Amino acid sequence: MRPGRTTLVLAATATALALLAASCGSGDDAATGATSTSAPAGATTTTTTTTTGDDLATPVAGTGVEDCFDATTTIECPAEGEPFFLQDGQVQAGGPLTYTDNGDGTVTDERTGLVWQQEFSQVAWADAEAAAAAA
Repeated sequence: MRPGRTTLVLAATATALALLAASCGSGDDAATGATSTSAPAGATTTTTTTTTGDDLATPVAGTGVEDCFDATTTIECPAEGEPFFLQDGQVQAGGPLTYTDNGDGTVTDERTGLVWQQEFSQVAWADAEAAAAAA
């Protein structure tokens, strides 16, 4: 690589890193977990959600999995260095599973805000598309 080209590559890399760092937001938002979402042009709705530091300590709910598995069956949780080490069943990372029953056949995941249907049944792909289009 020619000397002039090396300088250009280094300058471009430094600029890209600076832009990436700037896009991360201010320290205040990162510390509080505050987010803001605006509606499309012409709409006036703005929603702000703030989480506490305790919520940020475990941003992902645990899986609730208590067993370990290999490629085909349940196994004793493996030791470090063994195949299948560090599974959900042995790590138990994440926060508690917290849901609110909405009384209308749905539950709200309190960690993510997602609303889930309580009753599950298998549906063919075409039927799911038709139901979504009709909703």
